[in-house]
Amino acid sequence: MTFSEISDQNTNLQINIGDKVSLLFDQSIQSANSNKVLTATLMIKPQESEKLNLEDKVWIQIGENSRVFGRKTEMNEDFQNELLFDLDNIMIDDFKTTKMMYAGVNHPNYNLKSKEISTSVIKELAKQL
Repeated sequence: MTFSEISDQNTNLQINIGDKVSLLFDQSIQSANSNKVLTATLMIKPQESEKLNLEDKVWIQIGENSRVFGRKTEMNEDFQNELLFDLDNIMIDDFKTTKMMYAGVNHPNYNLKSKEISTSVIKELAKQL
């Protein structure tokens, strides 16, 4: 499956970070320490994937909380990696009350922050928590 094929699916849970990187949120799982974990597929356009090593540089921020950087789980051949975002109870409460949300990349060659994420995406993500 290519970047463009995935981009056309589940667009209500896709967050674009510039024109080269996207997060596609797909599920929520309970971690051992009772925090929730949002799982996202990190998609990097194929021509950029070898230039940018972004797996530990992608973050989300909900409300006034600190940025949460994703942690990589496994490598995928199709220019995708699965990232886990560990959320504490305050962040989960902010999701459920639909606080503002941003996503971004903190990399010297690709340092971007998304526009404020739409309320509909935040509400859909909150349903998973």
